[in-house]
Amino acid sequence: LGDNFILLVRAHYMVSNNMNIRQFYPFAINVSNYPSIEELYAISDLLITDYSSVMFDYAYLKRPMLFFAYDLEKYLYSER
Repeated sequence: LGDNFILLVRAHYMVSNNMNIRQFYPFAINVSNYPSIEELYAISDLLITDYSSVMFDYAYLKRPMLFFAYDLEKYLYSER
């Protein structure tokens, strides 16, 4: 990503306090402790999510979403 982009990162509460994302990605801002997820939806152009239920809320905005399936290989090739 370049100067035209800002990445807002809202991590799971179990890992959000341990993140220093700007150290490695100056275009990223950790908004994990921001109190209103709805306000973050309103200012965003795109949602990148894993298996979180935020996808259902964000879908009402009719904006693009990308799904990060970090364990896709395991999901596809393991017994369920």
